[in-house]
Amino acid sequence: ATMFNNNEYWRKRKNPNHRVSYTFPSHFVENLCYQVSKDKDKNKRKMYEKNYDPSRVDTWGGSHKGAMDIFEAHELFFQVNENDHHWFNVIIDPNTLEETMGDSLHEDMEPKTQEQKESRPWITKCLFDWIIHQHKIRMGSRYSIPESAD
Repeated sequence: ATMFNNNEYWRKRKNPNHRVSYTFPSHFVENLCYQVSKDKDKNKRKMYEKNYDPSRVDTWGGSHKGAMDIFEAHELFFQVNENDHHWFNVIIDPNTLEETMGDSLHEDMEPKTQEQKESRPWITKCLFDWIIHQHKIRMGSRYSIPESAD
């Protein structure tokens, strides 16, 4: 992800008209949307609990000087590791909040398990909330969701 983003940065510097895309690794999504369970039972300690917290990823996406500006991008790619055995991508246009999912195993992207039915909308909500949070930090104003976004 870092190498891809660095290449995009240099392409944009060489060609100001380049349409930038940024990618975020799975640990970004995990840190943003979940926290490790604090259960005293050590067999359950690795389980994740839903817990949106943008401060855990504050240095990503423009919260500090010199960081990438996610709003110059036309696509943000978020890699998601589902249940430690399956990967899919959430692709969001940060300027319109249009979202697409890419999954090599499930063309229709319909959740197949109860866990997927709960986790996929949660992850998407966390990502949208993070983009809105980044807009407020970078632009100093609340992000108004475009008419075309759900």
